[in-house]
Amino acid sequence: MGAVVALALAGLTGCSPSAAEPFVPAGRPPETAATSGPGAVPGPDGATGPAASPAPAAPGAETVQAAPGVRVVVEPPAASGPDTADMVGAFRDYYVGSLRAIATGGADDDYLAVLSRDASRQGYEWVHGYVEEGHRLRGTLRLYGFSVSSVRGRGSQLDVCIDMSGMREVDARTGEEAGERESWMRRPFLQSAGMRKDDDGVRRLTTIGYVLPSGDEAKRCAR
Repeated sequence: MGAVVALALAGLTGCSPSAAEPFVPAGRPPETAATSGPGAVPGPDGATGPAASPAPAAPGAETVQAAPGVRVVVEPPAASGPDTADMVGAFRDYYVGSLRAIATGGADDDYLAVLSRDASRQGYEWVHGYVEEGHRLRGTLRLYGFSVSSVRGRGSQLDVCIDMSGMREVDARTGEEAGERESWMRRPFLQSAGMRKDDDGVRRLTTIGYVLPSGDEAKRCAR
């Protein structure tokens, strides 16, 4: 997978799969209540070893079960108004929905509801890059360090730190690891999402950009 569109997740050891939560796009009333709550890890030069225990969730963190064996931990900003909370929710829904789509082999495409037409193509290509290879994602992805870097009318930009070190890519048929992870996925990186609140009241992602761990902007994501 290329660095711009590839995201991989790693499985949690000692955790049995649980049922996926209903996916409700940000800004839309849920039809059913969603439950929310508070792998191999590469060593030096890409060597892999036993999956590491996940880091403890920060106070106020939300954990969403995207699919069996796949979860997203969201550490929201300490203080935020309703607009920022809505942006965080839209970004969370994009990741939860995308991971659910990968887990279902592309059958669940609700994630497209929080993407604009232009962003939909990028989101679709990311999901189906895994699906077409017969791969799935497992483990825990963490979203934190949320920062609104720009607001202009209905448009805004949200910068988010993403930690995929607790995730791995597996073969959909055998469940075995599907090759070595790329080095950029072993450390937290920064993602910037352009957003717009549309006439239907739904905030959608319009652009999705990445800053690799080596980039200056991504250094604030280091833990």
